[in-house]
Amino acid sequence: MITDEEQRLIWNTATLNAFNNAFTDDVLYESNIEGTEQFIKVYDDHIDGFKCKKRHKGNATATVYFIRTQDAAEMPIKILDTEKVRYKNNVYMLVTSYKSLKITPEKHFSFKQMVDLSGMPSKDHSNPKHYTLYKMKRLFARIYGQMYGRIVTESAFGKDKYAEAINLLIEKPGGVILNDPTRAKIFYAACHNEDITINELPDDADKQTFNKFCNQIMRIGDGTKVLDNSARSTGGTTEQADVSRLSVFFTHNVPKYYIDKGKRHFDEIYPYNVINRYYYNHYEGHLLTKFPYFDPVEVAKNHKEFIVKWLKSFLWYSENIGTLLNDMEMVCFYTFRKKEQRFLDHFELFCKAIKLYSNGCLDTQNDLTAIEYESHKDYERLVEC
Repeated sequence: MITDEEQRLIWNTATLNAFNNAFTDDVLYESNIEGTEQFIKVYDDHIDGFKCKKRHKGNATATVYFIRTQDAAEMPIKILDTEKVRYKNNVYMLVTSYKSLKITPEKHFSFKQMVDLSGMPSKDHSNPKHYTLYKMKRLFARIYGQMYGRIVTESAFGKDKYAEAINLLIEKPGGVILNDPTRAKIFYAACHNEDITINELPDDADKQTFNKFCNQIMRIGDGTKVLDNSARSTGGTTEQADVSRLSVFFTHNVPKYYIDKGKRHFDEIYPYNVINRYYYNHYEGHLLTKFPYFDPVEVAKNHKEFIVKWLKSFLWYSENIGTLLNDMEMVCFYTFRKKEQRFLDHFELFCKAIKLYSNGCLDTQNDLTAIEYESHKDYERLVEC
């Protein structure tokens, strides 16, 4: 197990970037594949496979690889040897030897440990329980999928840093943070990711464009399995996106932050049909962490085993979460307004995550459930004020 100090350094985004650069610069992931299956001709042989692009550290341009179809099934792969080949005015580095780095699902940590040992230690936060609930919700959304929420905090809560760290570590399924949400950006992100964070309020000056954007995120919030492309498919997109596991979260500051700047806040911009599809919470507090000077490459190297075990556990929970939740018996004593059935559904689902986290401790389960519900009602009070 790791210490609090080690956890702070491991989950610093500089360390996770160093981990990716130090151990994955010569690794090809599925995300490096461009286009669909094709073939090249080498020494009169036709080789079926995929074009991959990767810009290596220190290189100004990307290297174009070609990987055989059967080898692509073993991705991610560490490149051991290549051969330069030419086909139809294109130059490829044909991967001729590799080592598969596919991480196999293995349970090394409990769900509680997965949450507590990710991000900053909760004791580094001025509101440890709210920060724990936030980490739990974002991680559970990556594991389970199809969660639609809205996180409202003061600045410096740590919401963006945690999402960024998780996105850096979990390459597939991917996650993305959008600062300028548009229909096109949402659809493109949905084609390539299973977690979307929207952390800026939209520009609704063009009412027609904004209404179409709202219709799109309303459909996602309804739990649709397939999202249609509003335009013709182009490079990087398809006619339809499979969003059966997509989670979407809005993150923004409390209403007073925008009011003090003479701006409108979320509930004044979006129609109610968007608001009631994204379960909201007002989480309070801020991170207290201060980092000393450290060498992120050295930290990444020293804690590679922990990081890999955490990733193996993530994959294990992703494969087994359905069984774990189906075996749970839950009774909800909390009430929501009749027109907010979606909020109740979201709350009941997250209560199962809380129960899984509590690991049989009823006091912890009841305490965190009550705090989660109160954080939801507290935002309603903020808006009413």
